[in-house]
Amino acid sequence: MVDGEGGIKPVLQKTRIVKWILSGGALMLCFGVLIVGAFLLGRIFNDDGPTEDEPQATSPALTSTEAPPPLPTLDSSSDSPDSPELAPTVASSNGNLIAFNSRMRGNSDIYVVDVNGNNLTQLTTSAAHDLYPSWSPDGTQLVYQTNEGGDQEVAIIGISGGTSYTITNNDCNDWGPVWSPDGDWIAFYSDCDGERNIYKIRTDGSDRTQLTYTSGANSWFPAWSPDGRKITFSSNRSGKYFIYSMDVNGGSEVQLARGCVSYYSPDGSQILYGVYCDDTDELWLMDTDGSNQQAITNGYECKNATWSPDGTSIVFQHSKTTKDGPFQLYIMKIDNPDPSNWILVTDYDINGGSPVWQP
Repeated sequence: MVDGEGGIKPVLQKTRIVKWILSGGALMLCFGVLIVGAFLLGRIFNDDGPTEDEPQATSPALTSTEAPPPLPTLDSSSDSPDSPELAPTVASSNGNLIAFNSRMRGNSDIYVVDVNGNNLTQLTTSAAHDLYPSWSPDGTQLVYQTNEGGDQEVAIIGISGGTSYTITNNDCNDWGPVWSPDGDWIAFYSDCDGERNIYKIRTDGSDRTQLTYTSGANSWFPAWSPDGRKITFSSNRSGKYFIYSMDVNGGSEVQLARGCVSYYSPDGSQILYGVYCDDTDELWLMDTDGSNQQAITNGYECKNATWSPDGTSIVFQHSKTTKDGPFQLYIMKIDNPDPSNWILVTDYDINGGSPVWQP
């Protein structure tokens, strides 16, 4: 028995050890399951976002706002009616702008520039040739001649942009328009009667009236007196070009001086005129009755001058080389006309001319 008991005890001990191992393993398995379950529950009820081991969803890349395409500009070599027209906004502070015509972009167009030469702006942009601008009395519009319809016609455009419109429409040519001081009339010259004569027309295109009846000669380039009672013009009826004065309704013509184009001073006391119809390009001054004629340029190619609003200065075109250009715009003080005191407005060839100072 002793031997038997001694044999049974080791077996029981081994059995207990196996049971202990199995029980401990089961407990450890249960404990592990509890830990995993707690972890998963925590993920469900307390999710702070993705861990760094998990792939994170990415938002689509934000694209920056693109700048708008540049505004289209007119190709001066294109005559297409579909070409976009410029509509510049021009500061209309009175007396600070100079208008002129230029072929700098191919055909002749109307431009404005500050009196100090800044802010060059193109006003007309059609395929036509636009020439001889003249300011409205309030300085907000320009009248000019254009061949947009084939013949030369008179047109008006606002300096703040917009569409121009013609006030003449006929089978003859109308040139050199100038605005009356009261803003109601436009004077110009035309060949509608077979000769070049002076006419006037209302700004709405009505009441076209012929003022001169020159036969076998030209009468052209009218200019209004500041009070609107007189019109000066140039005519070669005597064989050479002279400046004449007449009443605003025609008649009472008086020959004043040898010359081609004339401009009244703002106070009406003097007339600035050009002597360049033949071989000389000079600027002169005289009183309105033709007296006190004096040259203010001597030996220089100067022409197409107009007054500043205060009457102290003039703007004109000048060439340092030949009478055919290239031309720049200059300002001259009437009481100090020495060329060393001229003020350069444009440091480039304007390839045109006829500057007019905003009133």
